[in-house]
Amino acid sequence: MITINNIELASNLAHERTLAECIKSNKIVDEHELYVDFNAEVLTYKDNIQDIFNDYYDYYLNEIENTKI
Repeated sequence: MITINNIELASNLAHERTLAECIKSNKIVDEHELYVDFNAEVLTYKDNIQDIFNDYYDYYLNEIENTKI
């Protein structure tokens, strides 16, 4: 049996989708631009990017939790 961490999976999926959407819509050119300070010890999304991430995170977590095995 494989154990999946729902929160980590939703987070990873939301990050990748956020990055792709921001690049496609020309909000950013590369991943470094997602963050307030890319060189910080803890990476923090810019406010407008955080909103996008949150929407995708909620979507993916809901989908994962509603998947029946």
